[in-house]
Amino acid sequence: MKLASVSGFILLASIAFSQGTDPLGSGRPSSYTVDSLPADLVAVEVATTKDNLATLMGLSMSQTMISSHDSAPNPFSREFLMSLMDVIWIGKGEEQGNSEYLIGYKLDVSRAFLPSQSQGNSFTFRLTYVRRQAIVSLTPREDLAPTALRDMMKTPVQAVGTVTQRTATLSNLKQVATALAIFEADYDDRIPYVESTPQLFDLLNPYIKNREVFKTLNPAGGMFRLNMSLAGTNSDEIPNPAGTVLFYESLPWADGRRCVAFVDMHAKVVDEAEWQSLQPTLNLKLKRYGKPLKPGQLPPSTK
Repeated sequence: MKLASVSGFILLASIAFSQGTDPLGSGRPSSYTVDSLPADLVAVEVATTKDNLATLMGLSMSQTMISSHDSAPNPFSREFLMSLMDVIWIGKGEEQGNSEYLIGYKLDVSRAFLPSQSQGNSFTFRLTYVRRQAIVSLTPREDLAPTALRDMMKTPVQAVGTVTQRTATLSNLKQVATALAIFEADYDDRIPYVESTPQLFDLLNPYIKNREVFKTLNPAGGMFRLNMSLAGTNSDEIPNPAGTVLFYESLPWADGRRCVAFVDMHAKVVDEAEWQSLQPTLNLKLKRYGKPLKPGQLPPSTK
């Protein structure tokens, strides 16, 4: 689709949405509030190609508008709402669909900072289309399920900071996992044979250059920990990478949940039941390469 035709579609979509209709005729409602968002929808974080900005249909973000309403009263912080810009709520199985577009609902962030939106239940989720050809990855966000969102909206204002802190913690964990992936690429896909998590972070520091990323913002304290059973292994030889813990928070949050990053590089918040089911992956018996590294020592180069 050419840019001109895309722009025309967005205009058509805006008119249609204002009239409560779906421009592509899918039969879906044009919008939902938090209270009416169907409980069976699932949240996914959508990464798209850079040239896909014009193909995000149904919602036009305005950084200027967002910035101009920073002081408006809201149940969530600006940082939390901004973190939802790439999240879309879709029907179960929609990500496996064969249609040209991924169809779901996005929070209208551009309006979320208006004074009229100061009540959480007035937030609007608008029907959105994303061209499948431009999607790079879809990351599940169980922590943003409709029922979880409704609970967040009921959170007292003084406790809202915890929501933002956990979102930032999850972002930190993703960055640490990404830094390790880059490190592995330089060393034959092997996870460093370290004897502690701080030793690993010292090796990853040049890849991040911001040690604050290595910290959790959990008010209960704790730290990020490496799954030590993976130290010295080849990441390509780890079974079930999507279900094997790579990094995790040492302490749960007040609600019993914690942030976890997996070998396939995705990260999410897990509840206590899921955390218990992941425990076997912390004690894997895999082939290790080389010998334990001394503090500050790099693995032998394989390049």
